[in-house]
Amino acid sequence: MIETELTEPASLCSESGTLDPAAVGWSRSPLHRCNLSGHWPRKKRWNCWTIFTERCLFSAGIADLDYATTAFVYLIDLTRGRVIERSTVLPLRIGAPRLPDHVAASLSLRTKRASVTMTGEGDHTSLLVAWEDFFEGDRLSAAFQVQHPADHDSLGVVVPWSERRFAYTCKNLALPAQGRLRIGYREIPFDAGTAFAVFDFTRGIWPRRTAWNHGAACGRIVQRDGGDNVPEHVLGINLGGKWTDGTGCTENAIWLDGRVSKISEDLVWEYDTANLRARWRVRAPESQVLDLLFTPSVERVARTDARLVSYTVHQLFGYYSGTLRSHTGETIEVRDLFGWAGQHRALW
Repeated sequence: MIETELTEPASLCSESGTLDPAAVGWSRSPLHRCNLSGHWPRKKRWNCWTIFTERCLFSAGIADLDYATTAFVYLIDLTRGRVIERSTVLPLRIGAPRLPDHVAASLSLRTKRASVTMTGEGDHTSLLVAWEDFFEGDRLSAAFQVQHPADHDSLGVVVPWSERRFAYTCKNLALPAQGRLRIGYREIPFDAGTAFAVFDFTRGIWPRRTAWNHGAACGRIVQRDGGDNVPEHVLGINLGGKWTDGTGCTENAIWLDGRVSKISEDLVWEYDTANLRARWRVRAPESQVLDLLFTPSVERVARTDARLVSYTVHQLFGYYSGTLRSHTGETIEVRDLFGWAGQHRALW
């Protein structure tokens, strides 16, 4: 594939609400204004932050499905394999905020039960979450700060199924984070230097039926230089499948010390759909820039099954090993890098 790299601001939609062809491409910074209009109920918008250490993972998100808005949080004890998840729905979007058109804009949703606030403050984002009766009657409260280093790339991509069906997604991986989470009197620290954050911002006009794979990983690695020097690097990987296949665009990329290497190739996902806890393989067969094995250890399953809407996600958390090739041509050996891989199906 030959993907166009955009370097100037662009509007996702034309005045008629269809895809603006000039917006198709990818960027290293958030350049798109996601000015969605019309097409009810196909508009989908969501913001999701995930923050983790080697022991614990926390995720919070707000999603606008055009006919309802939902907020969700989940907490995973990675050492014990325990998953706690809560969500709330605002039917017909009554009382819900409008999700912004720009990646860096702030967002807040508050109900009697829950509060999720994402505040962009220039070089960092603050994430504040409160959830009543989160676990065994105890309230959850969380406060995080995610840094946005000036030399750290994001990945913005427009995926064009057609002029009336399209999506923009901006991913940012391996961001330094810190904060704390409290459930009742129990506190879980997310310390600077050991905590990383991943951001998913997506806006689009989606088909009624959609299926996709998504995986991500990030952390610190050591890479030998052939001598005695063993420098440490920060590595991030974003992996997509199914939903972008055949469009000429992908969300596949590698971050090495904040610099993005775009992978302009549909990846091959190999896994046992009858046994998702078995080992997965994700590879780029043509360019051979990526060949990874993923070994799951914890599974999260989320389902919604209403009359007109259904959604199923199987998200596995575990460790990636294998090889990558960076934008400099350097081969990167990956050993036990924490991340996740998932299978998603939606009728929405």
